[in-house]
Amino acid sequence: MAIKKTKQLNNGVSVTDAYIRVEKLSIVDKTECSFALAHYADDSQDEPFFSLSLTAPYDIDGDNPFAQAYSFVKSLNIYSGSVDV
Repeated sequence: MAIKKTKQLNNGVSVTDAYIRVEKLSIVDKTECSFALAHYADDSQDEPFFSLSLTAPYDIDGDNPFAQAYSFVKSLNIYSGSVDV
């Protein structure tokens, strides 16, 4: 599970169709999960060129935690229009 989206870096470099993956997900409590959102140039890369830590709402009775994390990410303005891969 991953998404693709063009990523504009602060230094002006743009990575077209960056491969973005939820990693290191953990359930913080029954209402939150935390995870790293790793950005790769493509799906064959071993090291991300950019990563950030996020905390998202978690519903213990909902979809699996990764599906919930991706749903949260896609709800953020910066990742709107991303494509599932």
